[in-house]
Amino acid sequence: MTVNLKKSTVTTLLLGFTLCIPAQMALSRSMDRTKVPVKKAIDLTVRKMSAVKKGSSGGNDRVKITVQVMASAASSVPGRVCSGPFKVKVSKFTGSRWTDVGIGGVADLCVGNAVAASTKNLTFTDLVPGSTVGAVKYRAEVDFDNRVPEANEGNNIGGTRYMGH
Repeated sequence: MTVNLKKSTVTTLLLGFTLCIPAQMALSRSMDRTKVPVKKAIDLTVRKMSAVKKGSSGGNDRVKITVQVMASAASSVPGRVCSGPFKVKVSKFTGSRWTDVGIGGVADLCVGNAVAASTKNLTFTDLVPGSTVGAVKYRAEVDFDNRVPEANEGNNIGGTRYMGH
């Protein structure tokens, strides 16, 4: 049985206990799930990133970029927490601006129940002109479109360099 009061909702459970919670947290069957406050219990980061030459093609270096994404959770989070789907974008710095190399998707990363962190590797390929002198900078942005509410939104970028000729 649920009784709505001005400032709170009182719910009597099957076992006879009464629970009083703030009205804004009370859920009804008609409430849209996207409006329910989500606890920011998971954190996504770029754990490792590398760029390595994997051959040549038409005078260009074929560069393999590997991004290891990690999900972690605070030790105080009980049970198992999953990120849900998110995307990772890799860009390179060319001249005076960043250009996209590619976007990869991760279906889910879960942590908890004695698993402190979970990782997933994504691979991207880029062509770097053979005449490039110096370093090509790459960066990876985890959850760049902010689909996953995180404990720390400020640590979602990682980077590496590829040294041309």
